[in-house]
Amino acid sequence: LFWWNAAMWFVNTTYFDLGDLSGDRLEGTRTLPVVLGYAATRRLLHAVNLLASVSLWTACRLGVVGPEAAYLLWLHGLQLALLWRARDEDSDISW
Repeated sequence: LFWWNAAMWFVNTTYFDLGDLSGDRLEGTRTLPVVLGYAATRRLLHAVNLLASVSLWTACRLGVVGPEAAYLLWLHGLQLALLWRARDEDSDISW
């Protein structure tokens, strides 16, 4: 569960780095989107989100965590929707 939680936080925090890419470039702040590029970072976030969701589902199926943990899978759908909003560097991902 620790690794699932860490993956969720990673996707959430890096997602907001996508929205401030131009400011980070201007100030010389080395975030993942600056270093890897926008599209590569987005692909990485999709991969981490998928891996975390499969891991949680598998842990539920194997009885490692209780079946109630399966309700947390809706969070991966939310992250998928947020990443869909961030299609390119010009996308407005603010709330």
